[in-house]
Amino acid sequence: MRASDTDRERVAEVVRQAAADGRITLDELQERLEAAYTARTYAELEPITVDLPSAESDTAPAVGSPASDVATSGEPALTISERLGTVRREGKWQVPGTISVSNPLGTTHLDFREATFRSRVVDVQLDATAGSAVLILPLGATATVDVTTSWGGVVRHKVAEVPDPGGTGPHLRITGKASAGTVVVRHKKSWMGWLFGDDEGW
Repeated sequence: MRASDTDRERVAEVVRQAAADGRITLDELQERLEAAYTARTYAELEPITVDLPSAESDTAPAVGSPASDVATSGEPALTISERLGTVRREGKWQVPGTISVSNPLGTTHLDFREATFRSRVVDVQLDATAGSAVLILPLGATATVDVTTSWGGVVRHKVAEVPDPGGTGPHLRITGKASAGTVVVRHKKSWMGWLFGDDEGW
């Protein structure tokens, strides 16, 4: 039976939650999301979550099912929780309408240049306490940054805050906290990268 967009999104949410729980790695997350969004039938969706708990149960495996059996409540968020670690999103990945990353004492690297935006406006919530977060936006993207800092800072490198009325680029609303940490928002590589935990800075 052919799968619907709702079916693919339900499977993707199970995969995202598994990554947030530490059940799969970030590389596995990207691979499974790509498989979910390109799947055409339930038979293709089922292997993606066969070894993961479903959204309704912590133990039962999640399998594909018709959209009529699933209750949805809007666009699911991408939620990642880490500590003293490294969070990376780069290359081709799906960007939902809401992203929440909590990574105190760690390094967060979100590269949106090759990503597919599912919403024109994206809310990004960051906890970069005593850590660093680098967000690389595609050309034409804009961003408002409202991050609470104390003994830290926010660096906006040539990224416009007000969207162009005639533009088609995405707009990010970045909020959160970076006490004793740093948040960098830019369009491409820069000399600042090595200062803020971005190994592609040069």
